[in-house]
Amino acid sequence: MIDGWDTIMDKKANIPVPEPVRRDAVPKRSAAFKEHADTWLENNVHRFDPSLGEIPEKREIRRKAFTEAALYLHVAEMQGDVTTPQLKELLVSRTNDESFYSLLVRTPTELNKIGYPLVYLAEIDELDRDAQRVLNDVLEWPETWATSLPPSRQLDLWHICRMYGYTDHPLDFRRLLDQGNVNRYLSPARVGQNDAFGLTHELLYYHNLGSGSDKFPDEPLAYDYPSVLQGLLLRFIAEGHTDLVAELLLCGVLQRQLPPGFVRFVLGWILDHVDDDGYLSFPVDSPEKLKRFVGYDPADWQNQNETWRCYYHPTIVGGLLARALTDAWPELDTEANRRPIDYRSQAENLVKLGDVFALFANYSLEQGATYLRELSETPVVEEYGDVVAHAVRFLETQRRSDGTFGCWTDEQRLFTSKHESNTEADFREELLQPVSETCESAIEAVRSDLDGAIDDGPELA
Repeated sequence: MIDGWDTIMDKKANIPVPEPVRRDAVPKRSAAFKEHADTWLENNVHRFDPSLGEIPEKREIRRKAFTEAALYLHVAEMQGDVTTPQLKELLVSRTNDESFYSLLVRTPTELNKIGYPLVYLAEIDELDRDAQRVLNDVLEWPETWATSLPPSRQLDLWHICRMYGYTDHPLDFRRLLDQGNVNRYLSPARVGQNDAFGLTHELLYYHNLGSGSDKFPDEPLAYDYPSVLQGLLLRFIAEGHTDLVAELLLCGVLQRQLPPGFVRFVLGWILDHVDDDGYLSFPVDSPEKLKRFVGYDPADWQNQNETWRCYYHPTIVGGLLARALTDAWPELDTEANRRPIDYRSQAENLVKLGDVFALFANYSLEQGATYLRELSETPVVEEYGDVVAHAVRFLETQRRSDGTFGCWTDEQRLFTSKHESNTEADFREELLQPVSETCESAIEAVRSDLDGAIDDGPELA
């Protein structure tokens, strides 16, 4: 098996099968989730302090967390539901401290990192006059609007300006979206983590993270690929990425582009990873995997600091999701966007479809194709054919002109160099041909089930 060259574990045995949340329990369990998140954030309020005198890398982390806390409180204020008074007190105190807001004077191009706490306080009329003067000055400086900033950074700035009500800026939201991912057909089998986050941020900024502010639109953003959103949710459930799953689900809820049963399925998986202390954790089994998720080495932090650093962001996102669901569920549950499937009995197959995308993303073609073939003639393929079609499209892009599947340049060189008797013909017969047969049989097994189910993306041949 060519997949033997990979170090990928057989995920099928390691992914817990979610128990979908009951329809009538969604508001109650979402509200409880929000309360748990708020309590944990409040209990860890001192760790959000951007003035703690540590090494520069840790200061940057605390400043980032401080900014995200400001966004969380902004949404809570818009909903009239601030239940973290100590966190709010910290935001008011530190933001109005010259040592914080003067950072903008030093580096105006970091408005997207430092500006949110100031804008939040300005909205609730808690920003001191000197701090507001600095914010207004920096908004007028040409350096703040450097055209060399990447579109994602410019989108941050657009969002800050929209929150603040500042219109005299050179940013065009539609143009920024044209340069982003929201107008692109992304393959759940190929897209990377960063691009998936890029998509969520575009959608979340448009909706102002679900705040309900009258400065932002009420109607969903025109987004033509809801099956991509659903495929990405299944993919990152398979990879255990609670942070990204929560962001994607929040986007789907705000966009009204997820079947209500699917929302209950994903929410059940997320709630399975809420720690007894209230934070949303990653279901990881090694420090290295955790390092890939959070982008730093957990060994650099100790004890409760490490727990806070790992989980403050997913917990903030989870709290935003819980707020959005509590408010939106009555409307969501009456949506016509329904798929007649028993999510409880089909949960294992939905997880397996996520495995297909995760395995393909790691170029484990044979194992992914095996799982895809096993899904044939199941209700998942019948009702989620537009999502399954992404896996078929990916496999078809891997078909070579001679009918075999995959690019195995390095694997073939390793095989032929391992022993002088190993030939290219041996590689083809022993490794390439079995993979290709599995891929072809998977396509054939599900193709008939997909007839009429494809509503987006390039047509299948």
